[in-house]
Amino acid sequence: MRKTRQLYKEREFSSLPKSVLQAQHHRETSMMERVQHITKSAMRRASQIEVTPQAKRNLQELFINFTLLLICLLLIYIIVLLSS
Repeated sequence: MRKTRQLYKEREFSSLPKSVLQAQHHRETSMMERVQHITKSAMRRASQIEVTPQAKRNLQELFINFTLLLICLLLIYIIVLLSS
């Protein structure tokens, strides 16, 4: 699939001048670098966020409640399947 896509791209851009292709490649590369920079800075900021013990406990309780709800829904689904 990847080779097919690459061949299609080559055929599509084969008529374009080399300078245009180089400019497009440069734009794509600089865009990827910008995305990487934004991602790294967001990760850095997120890692510096402090979570209070109360907030951590609330999140744990929320996760447990959500998990229990999913288990109950699964059990109800199984019971309905077995009863029909």
